[in-house]
Amino acid sequence: MYAEILQPSAKEQKINIACLIAAIMLLIAIPYIHRLCLMLPPVIREVLMLSAYLLMILLFYRVYTRLVCGFRYAIVLEEQLKLLPKGRGVITMTAGYIVIDRMYGSKGTTEAIIAPEEIKNIISFDRKLFYAEMHKTPLLNRKLFTNRGKENLHALVYERKGQRYLCLIAPSATFLEKLAEALSQTQD
Repeated sequence: MYAEILQPSAKEQKINIACLIAAIMLLIAIPYIHRLCLMLPPVIREVLMLSAYLLMILLFYRVYTRLVCGFRYAIVLEEQLKLLPKGRGVITMTAGYIVIDRMYGSKGTTEAIIAPEEIKNIISFDRKLFYAEMHKTPLLNRKLFTNRGKENLHALVYERKGQRYLCLIAPSATFLEKLAEALSQTQD
């Protein structure tokens, strides 16, 4: 199995740290903002306090989803399948399966397991091709599995039980090469 863990880029990391500091500063400043708001009319006071709390929640949510959360992309390769014991309760997989995990520190949850025969297309972020494919795919079936923005963004289109799904991922060039190899082996 070839796996890689996607961490935020250096630029994203700096933005996330700035958001964390801003959220903590806002949390510390809430009592002072409240005292300042007591001098204002009730409607304005409520709107300002609600805005401050909402901004703080949004900043912490961004930090949680972009700084704390990472992603792991894995491909089951042919050479690893030969090492697995046969008939001992191991899930039978073929080469080319893609496993996408959402990572929180060292713990992870599996978000998607995609069989090689379900994969229809992998599109690099070229606006024309990308948006043409997105219009074919229903809105509810789009999933984002990256914390890097548009950097090295690819769309993985697959079909399961008659429905088309679109996963946005940001794999490395090595991952794409291994995926192409695994898919070519399964098609032979």
